[in-house]
Amino acid sequence: MAGIAGVFHPTGQSLPPASLRTLIASQSRSSVGEASFWREDAVGLASVGSPVLQGRSLPKRRSEASSNCVVVGDCRLDNRLALVDRLIGSTTEAAEVADLEILLRAYERWGTECVEHLIGAFAFALYDVAKQQLFCARDQVGFRPFYYYFDKKRFVFSSELNSLLFYPHVDSTVNEERIADFLAGIHISGDYTFYKEIRRLPPGHFLVADSSGIAKHQYFSFTLPDELQLNDEEEYEHRFRQVFSQAVSSRLSSDEPVASLLSGGLDSSGVTSMAEALSHKPLHTFSAVFEQTPDVDERGYIEAVLAQGNYAPYFIDGHSYDPLAELPGVTSLLGKPSLGLSMSLYDTLLRSVADAGISNLLDGHGGDEALSRGHGYKLELAYRRRWKQLIPELKGIYGSEGLAWQRIFLLYWLRFGFMPDRVHWLL
Repeated sequence: MAGIAGVFHPTGQSLPPASLRTLIASQSRSSVGEASFWREDAVGLASVGSPVLQGRSLPKRRSEASSNCVVVGDCRLDNRLALVDRLIGSTTEAAEVADLEILLRAYERWGTECVEHLIGAFAFALYDVAKQQLFCARDQVGFRPFYYYFDKKRFVFSSELNSLLFYPHVDSTVNEERIADFLAGIHISGDYTFYKEIRRLPPGHFLVADSSGIAKHQYFSFTLPDELQLNDEEEYEHRFRQVFSQAVSSRLSSDEPVASLLSGGLDSSGVTSMAEALSHKPLHTFSAVFEQTPDVDERGYIEAVLAQGNYAPYFIDGHSYDPLAELPGVTSLLGKPSLGLSMSLYDTLLRSVADAGISNLLDGHGGDEALSRGHGYKLELAYRRRWKQLIPELKGIYGSEGLAWQRIFLLYWLRFGFMPDRVHWLL
């Protein structure tokens, strides 16, 4: 991943030379990569871990000259081969074409509608010199972060929220509404942050900043497809494997080493096993083990997966870190409170991956929610008072763990069973 940042003065005011270095130096990635800068009058772009790409310096792969555009981004395109074929005309050159160059070519062809042709993980900012406008976008799911601040005089963006807090003139007033939502357990995936004037670009959105201000647009939204009607369970299984294989395969297109986080659960085991089956070289895996606490240690499940393929495993001692001691550092890195102590263990795993020189990482996190109704399903059933559906769900979840599901059901019923609608939703 790359760290990106930039400043744009829509009023035309000249940009201070040191402004970009302030944004980049305050990023956590600044110590692990070389910084790249581009500045022209009222706009400047910067990156660490990835170059700032200028259109006129690109090879002429088409008859017309490249546009005078400059792009900076944290970008991984999963459909790069299809894009190279459409934009350059020869997939034999695909390995030599960087994702940022493909992105710039896509903008030349389709303008701001280029985002509708991109599949992958990306957050980028592209300055069109001719139009004197800054075009910023974030991928459909929101894999890559993008934060910004705008006060009519300046538009400042960064891939890290903390970076904006170090920039002069950025209003860092605390957002009390966001804090209240966090304490109440409300986690809306919108554009607000813990700072009132600092926003984040939502997934599936792009914005354009120019002399008239900023305009934000949604280019993607999740819609449920028509229900798939197949003949039997074998056909459903076959169809799922096709989709699952395609999803994993698209993330193995890089020539760089690939690793997978492996916990022993069904989601990470499924992703890891599929990646190993599709890979032509040993797949690196990273796992946290807790040998001193056998009741929670998943090493047995992990090794059962490793025994079935060609892997290069790494084991991290889960007892070697203190979640409470690590929490302040993780909170500082995120620029916001963490939802749980597990983030500190996750950060430990990511550092181990980085120390091994691996930049492409697979993870099964979220697989439970993707293949089921997620953790909120029980609450949804109780809220709608669908007790006949809730009981078997509780039996399956808590009964298998030897817990009294009846007690959990009673708690749901006391909260939602007999109170008027306009009362129980407040609790």
